[in-house]
Amino acid sequence: PYTTLFRSEMGKENIRENINIPGFDGYEVLKCDFHIHTVFSDGRVWPDMRVNEAWQQGLDAIAITDHIEYR
Repeated sequence: PYTTLFRSEMGKENIRENINIPGFDGYEVLKCDFHIHTVFSDGRVWPDMRVNEAWQQGLDAIAITDHIEYR
């Protein structure tokens, strides 16, 4: 993997790990996590932090799956 560096709006460096999984037959492979929790369930961070973590980890898509009955 290689990394991409950019400066966020607050001037802080943010690094993205790029996961290289080759596509095949004209298809692009997406890196996804379809089960993520936030403070609105039994997670410990806010949704915007989960989005930033996913970006840094090289993910292309996430699904926030908080438990509706939790809080």
